[in-house]
Amino acid sequence: MSSNNNINDALQKAQESVKEAEGKLDATITESDKQSWQNQ
Repeated sequence: MSSNNNINDALQKAQESVKEAEGKLDATITESDKQSWQNQ
């Protein structure tokens, strides 16, 4: 059972990392959108 818990922990950490990465990606896209609007 402990190995199952380890898998769940790893999965949870991976999902948190994905959410964090998506947040950074959204912020990057928003910044580049602002810059492209200013360049026009």
